[in-house]
Amino acid sequence: DGDDDDDGDDDDDDDEGHKKLYMKPLNKVYEAFPLWSPSSTVIFDDDAAKVEGNADNFVVVGEGEVAIAVADLKAYVVGGGKDVREWVRSWRDSKKQHEKNR
Repeated sequence: DGDDDDDGDDDDDDDEGHKKLYMKPLNKVYEAFPLWSPSSTVIFDDDAAKVEGNADNFVVVGEGEVAIAVADLKAYVVGGGKDVREWVRSWRDSKKQHEKNR
């Protein structure tokens, strides 16, 4: 029915029953909130397709990884890190290394 209530209808499905993909374009955030920029924004999601176009700013996290990633990011910033994109690259590299060593 397209409404936003919680009546049990699955409004997140398209006409064929597939889940809708909600994109997260950061450029709209930067336009609306000039305090935020690519060097100060990280987006966490479990699906890389949702953050397409934000390659330098997204981290794909699985269940249970969010708290670890946020704590690591906080340590980076508190430790003087100036550009969160550096942290994103480091997080990805460390995750790849961990998966490679499994």
